[in-house]
Amino acid sequence: MENQSITATPEQAPVVHPGTADAAEEVVESAKTCPSCNYDGDIEFSTCPSCGIIIQKHLKLKLQRANLSTSSEVDAAGETSRSPKMAMLIVCLLVMVFIGSIFYRVSTRPSSSRPTNDTSSPSVPATSDNLASNAPSTNPSAETVPPNPTSPPNTLANSLGIKIHKVVFASDVDASNLPVNDLSRVPFNGKKIVVHIKMEIPPEKAYQFTGKFYDADGKLVMNISSPSSPTLSVWSAWYYHNFDRAVDKPGVWRFVFLVNGEQILENPIEVVDQ
Repeated sequence: MENQSITATPEQAPVVHPGTADAAEEVVESAKTCPSCNYDGDIEFSTCPSCGIIIQKHLKLKLQRANLSTSSEVDAAGETSRSPKMAMLIVCLLVMVFIGSIFYRVSTRPSSSRPTNDTSSPSVPATSDNLASNAPSTNPSAETVPPNPTSPPNTLANSLGIKIHKVVFASDVDASNLPVNDLSRVPFNGKKIVVHIKMEIPPEKAYQFTGKFYDADGKLVMNISSPSSPTLSVWSAWYYHNFDRAVDKPGVWRFVFLVNGEQILENPIEVVDQ
């Protein structure tokens, strides 16, 4: 008996369309009708005589596309379901930040600053030969001692309410910025002339202090200005000038003190060639 090959007819092996549940199980290898160009043949064929496609590969490709489309739809549905949850989380975070900022503003009170009793002298550039220092008196008892009636300072009338208590000419100051001596005549060999002014001044205000030295010929030899903000009613300022024998001359010099451009004091001092 001869072996006969039995080819399944369309009734025996129906074409399985991609995207169906059966498509995942089986894809036909031949058919009488081409699924691409709809060519009808008398016998089944695995390769279409009209368009040349391979039936099995064509149906597998359609199956893969259908599965890919189904997977994309599932992913899109998952993303859509997660979007409202993410939006709700962002809104909750923003509300928490807003409530936290309001609580911080309510619980934090602004701090008020108070003036400090800083007795240190302001720094002066090293290139300057002259120094202006504004510092409160470090001697507590000095605030209650009235000016010496035998040598009252030459306080000029002013609109600032400033009164000079004492003016001292010296050869230097100590570590507390107080004069080391009280000279009626300043010698050249001292190398320096220092003037220390103690005054009564309305505190808690901003001032501009200016000290000037004029030599015996009336030539300006020192002109120093510096800002000052006294924190006490009794305040001190001091200035110095380094002697230069090639330029400076002995004689009666003058010291002038100005505050905010208004002259407060003018005192003479003798510079002697010793």
